[in-house]
Amino acid sequence: MPITPPASPRVALGGRVLTLLLLVSAAVPVRAAPAADHLRAWQKAQAALQAGQPEQALELLEEAHRLAPDEPLYTYHLGHLQERLGFNAGALQSLTSVLGHPGLDPALRELAATKVEVLQRVADKAVLRLRTIPREMRVQVDEQALWESRPDLPVAPGVHLVCVIDRDSVKGRCWHLELVAGRRFDWTEGGPTGERAFLHWPGEPSATRLYLDRYPLIVDLSHLDTLEVDAGTVDGAVGYATGEDRFRFPIAAGELQDIPTRSAPRVVASGSEADATALYARSERHARRVGPVPWIVAGTGLAAVAVGAVFLAGGASDRRAVEDARASSPGGGLPVSSLSYAEAARRWDDGNSKTRLGGALVGVGTGLAAGGVLWWVLARRPAADEPATGASVWTAPGAAGVTWRGTFR
Repeated sequence: MPITPPASPRVALGGRVLTLLLLVSAAVPVRAAPAADHLRAWQKAQAALQAGQPEQALELLEEAHRLAPDEPLYTYHLGHLQERLGFNAGALQSLTSVLGHPGLDPALRELAATKVEVLQRVADKAVLRLRTIPREMRVQVDEQALWESRPDLPVAPGVHLVCVIDRDSVKGRCWHLELVAGRRFDWTEGGPTGERAFLHWPGEPSATRLYLDRYPLIVDLSHLDTLEVDAGTVDGAVGYATGEDRFRFPIAAGELQDIPTRSAPRVVASGSEADATALYARSERHARRVGPVPWIVAGTGLAAVAVGAVFLAGGASDRRAVEDARASSPGGGLPVSSLSYAEAARRWDDGNSKTRLGGALVGVGTGLAAGGVLWWVLARRPAADEPATGASVWTAPGAAGVTWRGTFR
């Protein structure tokens, strides 16, 4: 309601004696000075309100109330403005004190009584006012979800987690707010200021929930991309059907880190929000490129090397048996004493075949193992905007051994 000034005080002059007139005249300047001061403060408060400066108006009203503490209109409007600015405890005290004043207008008394009734319910609590958050956003205060309705939310004094999440759960922003009893926190556009950092959700098909602090976030993990959080220490957990994996790590302002899961390591980088976004895009490409396939290739190569070694050992054994038989025969030739000619020839040919096959397997297996490791190393490097230099390595058995060739393009 509009603020109206109080009636100017009237000074009654009476008496017939000149001495009394002089006494009254002498007393008027002493009382007029503070009256002029509180009226001046009152008028300045009105001007500040009209100029959209409620904080300055509050200071001027407090000055007017200090100069004229018995003026009920000052006290009422002081309490009204305190409530408007979120000073609930001060507003309750001011409005309660003015209720019993006999000079207060009945209409203002009724308004004051209504405000006192509301303020008494939240006198020992902090209040969150979130009306400025767009309706298409999801809001979470600790474990409580607020959808399109944005009522004033009384909470216990202390630190609370407040998250604002896109309707499609792709991005979210979370803050830790320390709220004080008897005060209302009015949400401003963009949220509270402070140093911010970024968490990337790498994707975990088996995960069922994501926690910050001890509160499950109201997000769809199949769509979640990034969370903006306070710089400092991140404390949370990833929930699975078999239990929860907690995490806690420091994160600096402007830094991007992966939320650790059972199948994804953290990626750490520093820079601005734009740098963090670009790094996240690169890390997404890394995640698609790095998988178990390089290690499967390397493992297959090692298995081939092992089998090839067995064939090499068998071939060497067969040829050594023939050589030993030839050494023990008269003249050192064929036929040998312990082997027939046909059997010696067969074992010699088998030994050669096993040696060639074993050599080929060892060569191919070594190439596969090296290629798998090289694939993994190259895939872990940052992806560039242009196609990366490709590499190919192959082996081929020859009459004298194994040939290695490769190209880079």
